Amino acid sequence: FIVYDGTEAIIFERGVLRGRLAAGEHDIDGPIRKFLRGDDPTALILVDAGDVAVDFEVADLASAEHIALGMGIRLVIQLDRPEEFYVNIMKDRRRYLQSDFKAFLQPEIFDALMAFCSTHPIDDLYGNSDLRRQAQEQIQSRLGPSIDRLGFRIVAINVTTVTSDDYDVHRGKLAEGEMKSRGQAAERDQDQRSNEILTDRYENEAEFKAARLKVLQRVRENVAADRSHRTLTVAE
Repeated sequence: FIVYDGTEAIIFERGVLRGRLAAGEHDIDGPIRKFLRGDDPTALILVDAGDVAVDFEVADLASAEHIALGMGIRLVIQLDRPEEFYVNIMKDRRRYLQSDFKAFLQPEIFDALMAFCSTHPIDDLYGNSDLRRQAQEQIQSRLGPSIDRLGFRIVAINVTTVTSDDYDVHRGKLAEGEMKSRGQAAERDQDQRSNEILTDRYENEAEFKAARLKVLQRVRENVAADRSHRTLTVAE
């Protein structure tokens, strides 16, 4: 009897845990035989050993502004109470797949995230790491009773992604508007600098013209004085 790497076999008799078999090859006539020799039916269930990571993609959520978004959630669990797992899950089943587990928890994760996201702006949901931690805590609080009933315990919950096609378009428009605004501001600055240069040039020309008029006035005054002096000299 082979228990493959990454798994272990848990052995039940009348719903009571009788033992575990670690990964490896086990002789049916070895220690395992003591579980098979009685009249009571014995069940061997292969389960993942250690932590198990399960990923969820949660769509159709909405932010406080009613912007559609989705979230990726990674749930890490561990089988903590095999008896409860057997009684509540495996008693009437031949197998329990990860897809069954996800289908059971998906509605509760959706409800928890919908209630959380609807009270927060999309910007915060995208970029606020503390808010993601709060979302993880809310999911854990919501899932706790259901996970316990399955015989598992939660090791970790992580919000892995936040996506929104509508918000990506919105951010693109905001970036485009910001670039346009910066361009207009740059043009205004350029126009202002040009006006300052023109004003300086005109002020310099005015000063130059005033100085030229003063020089011409002095020249005229000197010419007039010279003529008056020559007239007086001839008269004498």
